[in-house]
Parts: sequence; structure tokens; C-alpha cells
Amino acid sequence: LLPSLAAASIEVHVRSVFLQGVLLARPDTLPPHLLPLRSRADKLQRLASQAGVPPEALLLGFALEEAAIACVVVGVDGLPSLLANLRALDHLPRVAPVLGEARDLLCTDERLIN
Repeated sequence: LLPSLAAASIEVHVRSVFLQGVLLARPDTLPPHLLPLRSRADKLQRLASQAGVPPEALLLGFALEEAAIACVVVGVDGLPSLLANLRALDHLPRVAPVLGEARDLLCTDERLIN
């Protein structure tokens, strides 16, 4: 869909790249109804560690690498999370080596997404 939107000159803004913060939570603290996301959260932590970046950088980099995405909208719950998101941007050049593996984090289960 993204290439079609770009061809039609439609600017795409994406949100919830952190899956409402679920992907940034410690995997062992996920509530029971989100346990199917645990393997993805574990992998995210491993990939971020491998790249030497915070998980926020990997998730933002994944979204921003798509040329058809013009903007990423993120929520914050206070100054610390705003600063963490801003610091994550400094790490974007180092996420490229693991972005291919990050594609495995894709989740299409609407029960989990919503």
C-alpha cells in the first residue's frame, strides 16, 4: 500500500511504532493477554543490544527507513520518555545492520495490535 500512496502524492504519518510502549517494556513484565508478544520483545532487546542502540532507536529506524513514511508520531508520558525518544534519534545511523532482522518483529494480529 505504501508505494501506491507515495505514487498518489499522499504523505503517510505512522504512529504507535512502540506498540503503545509494549515493545519497550521488559518482556518478563508483559501482562498475560500480551504474552504472545514476548518473543518479539525479547528479539527487539537482543537486536538493539547487538547494534549498541536503545530499543527506541531500532523501532524508529525501522519506520523511518521506509521512504514512503514522511513522519513518525510518538507519544510520551513525561520528560524522561521525550528525552529518550530524542536521544534515540542520535543512534539511527547504527541501526541499519540489524533492520533486516527487525522485519521478523512484524505483528499483524489485530487483537494484539489494538
